[in-house]
Amino acid sequence: MQRSTPPTEILLGFFVGMITTLCVELPLIWFMHIVHLTSRTGFSTTPVPPMGVEAMWSRVFWGGAFGIALAGWGVFYHLGLRWLVSSTVVIVAARLVVDWVIAPMFSGRVWVGWSYEGIVMPFIINVVWGLATALLLAAATLAAGTWGTKSPI
Repeated sequence: MQRSTPPTEILLGFFVGMITTLCVELPLIWFMHIVHLTSRTGFSTTPVPPMGVEAMWSRVFWGGAFGIALAGWGVFYHLGLRWLVSSTVVIVAARLVVDWVIAPMFSGRVWVGWSYEGIVMPFIINVVWGLATALLLAAATLAAGTWGTKSPI
């Protein structure tokens, strides 16, 4: 039997992704900027394409969207180390494809290129975000009581 994904758990995934982005990822980027490891700024208010939303809030929204993906992926495994590892690896891989391939397309490139800023920094940021989001999502779904629900199919 598979575990179902009720709307409550999907909403938890969205909010956990947003909270983790706002409270873990953006401060990490800010700290790395302060110690001169990246030129990115965590809490940037620069408008970004395509809708002109501030970069910080765009990143928070997309963190929520990837939180939904993480909650959806989690239905295939029981809570435990296997779920944590598989969820983190899949969501980090998805976010790296976005950071390395899709986001550069907005500036007319096909790929981000071979640079420390383009390869290593997104990897570090996404691994930290993925682990923090997975752990917070597990805690939130256990607290909400939606983790143990099963689908009859």
